[in-house]
Amino acid sequence: MDSSLPDRGAASTPVARGRAWNAASFAAVCSALICAVILLLSPRLEPRISLLGTSLVALAITLVLLARSIYLTQSAVRSAGGILGRRTRELKAVFESALDSIVVLDELWICRHANPAALQLLGVRPERLLGQPIASFFAIPTETPIGKALEAVRSHDHGQTEMLRSTGAALTVEYALSRNFLPGRHLVIFRDITERRRAEEERNRSLEMARSALREAHALRSATLALARELRLNPVLDTLLHTLHTLVPYDAAQIFLVEADARLFLARESHGSALEGSVSVGIETLDASTYPVLASALKSRNGILVSDTNSWNGWRDLPMQDSVRSWAGVPLWAADRVVGILTVAHTQPGHLLPEHLRITESLAVSAAVAIQNARLYERAEIYAAELERRVSDLRSAEQILTQSEEDRRASADCFKKVFRFAPIALSVTALEDGRFIEVNEAFERRFGYTRDELIGRTSTELGLWPDSAGRAMLAADLRHGKTIHAAFTQFRIRSGDLRCFLYSAELIHLNGQPCILLACDHPPEFDSEKCN
Repeated sequence: MDSSLPDRGAASTPVARGRAWNAASFAAVCSALICAVILLLSPRLEPRISLLGTSLVALAITLVLLARSIYLTQSAVRSAGGILGRRTRELKAVFESALDSIVVLDELWICRHANPAALQLLGVRPERLLGQPIASFFAIPTETPIGKALEAVRSHDHGQTEMLRSTGAALTVEYALSRNFLPGRHLVIFRDITERRRAEEERNRSLEMARSALREAHALRSATLALARELRLNPVLDTLLHTLHTLVPYDAAQIFLVEADARLFLARESHGSALEGSVSVGIETLDASTYPVLASALKSRNGILVSDTNSWNGWRDLPMQDSVRSWAGVPLWAADRVVGILTVAHTQPGHLLPEHLRITESLAVSAAVAIQNARLYERAEIYAAELERRVSDLRSAEQILTQSEEDRRASADCFKKVFRFAPIALSVTALEDGRFIEVNEAFERRFGYTRDELIGRTSTELGLWPDSAGRAMLAADLRHGKTIHAAFTQFRIRSGDLRCFLYSAELIHLNGQPCILLACDHPPEFDSEKCN
């Protein structure tokens, strides 16, 4: 470092010498002029001698001036050489200590100079790099001629490219090219950005995973909302298969519903990219015990992934799923029991991945609840239709009884018989206070009271309505001309238990008094915990 700084003592010596030469030159010129004047003015000297002396004086002056010019030129050369040397040492220090890799190339792109950072970057010794074409360190396909390796670098002053270390490891470098910075010399600066490139790629992967997770979450949320809004089974199954098709690349998908024990029936299926709506299939029942993969799915709470059916022990193709090579199945659990199995299949082995199984399991959670609700809704519709039919029969009987005053007694007797022996619970209560006027045997069995215990007492006294507001709302609706059909509520039976009942009610007049005719039944599939 000290050699690159100016020497103050060395700088003062040329100055002193220059001053001495100036004094000597001035003295010599003055002496020559004095001699010339003396020779010219002296009358004793001949003209030839005077002319010779003048010539010698002029020659002396010329020699002195020439000597001074040579001296000044040498001094300038020495000064420029010193400055050049200092600049060279400074540039060499920068070249040697630069963190970036610097390479000097000739017109044939042969490496002529390289700094230590370049040697370290490429992992070579100087003799392995100097005199070698820089193209030999570029990561290029083997079929590409070596002369084309620098096409990208030659056509741009800066950019990115791939290089190879001596160990064969690939490097991503950022380069800057300065063409002909010296005659026939090109300067290239490389910077290793491999770690930065990896960090960028990792960031891009993370962003893509985040975007994928967001798309998946949005699709699952939309599917969950769509399934929750629908109460009919076929639209629920169609929505499920449509959403699954947008998330999992399958060739075929099937939904099996549990019929009884290990017996399943194929409720819905779809086929890959040709899906324009799921295919409704005929009721095809199968025994899950004859298909090991279905039997395993029914016994497990987690899904099953078969990457290659040829290597899965005991594999058997499912109905309408020939040539299946990869398969995934997820049990549909609702209320601690399996209601069905959702399966996806593909003709290529290893096409279905654990990620696809995870997505299918996520979708199966809301799908199982929606399927269970849809099936309960269908059963409720059946019971409601039956109850409505029975109430309609009772209404027809009442109309017949009121057709003629002459047949009133006969009709009343018929009504009493129908009322008494109807298989559903029937009661007649006063509209104003809810006092029991009549009940049938089915009502006694359902609620655990005898007829004598009920007649003359109000439902409020017996606590049949858990909330008195419920009975008041029913009476208000009937006063306004409404008829209640197939509504759910809870009644308290004699044991004190609350049970869910499906009931219908209508306002009638008995002996001129407004009364409530209420028909109710307790479906065995429903309990108080499911009644809302």
